[in-house]
Amino acid sequence: MTYYHEHGIAPQKIELFATDTVMVNKNLHLEQVSHVLGIDLNLLRDLNPQYKKDVIPAISESYALTLPSENMTKYIELKDSVFAYRDSFYFNPKKSVSVPLT
Repeated sequence: MTYYHEHGIAPQKIELFATDTVMVNKNLHLEQVSHVLGIDLNLLRDLNPQYKKDVIPAISESYALTLPSENMTKYIELKDSVFAYRDSFYFNPKKSVSVPLT
């Protein structure tokens, strides 16, 4: 980064904040967490890059979910609501896409 100006780039300020991890033992979509806890979905994606399709596939084992520390208490209080939020939309095995015939 000594010669960054010669390459047309500049260092950016990084905003650091504390995070915490909770283990999830049921399927969970990052949008469920985002909507119930009011956390930006892109922030959740940045903190949890291992979930490429925004789904934590915790059927047979537990998986880690990283959250900003300031939201951890709210997650613990609203855990049931997070999992219940539109769960039939995200995880309905009977849901199928039907194409109308014309």
